[in-house]
Amino acid sequence: MRTAEPAPFLPTLRKLTADTRETLAAELFAVEAVREAMTHTACLGRDRLFLRPKTPVDLRQTTAAVALVQHLAALGAATFWHPYTADQDGHAETGHELEITWRKAE
Repeated sequence: MRTAEPAPFLPTLRKLTADTRETLAAELFAVEAVREAMTHTACLGRDRLFLRPKTPVDLRQTTAAVALVQHLAALGAATFWHPYTADQDGHAETGHELEITWRKAE
């Protein structure tokens, strides 16, 4: 009896990575949750909010990140992506966090 060939391993890993990033981004960049966080931050007298993934990954090109940035631009808010480095199991990993600001340009 012949068994089926296993799925190609590296493409499977790439898809798993992309799917996981989409899931993480959908949680972090949910529009209503971000709007609530912005309101809370404004109530503290601040004019910017930073959204950083729990683990250092690059979520900039995910569907949720792109949609959120477009939504915020339509509202008149500015967004900036900043790299950051965090310790992951004893070595440095780089990720990107999103800065959202509603500061008036001076």
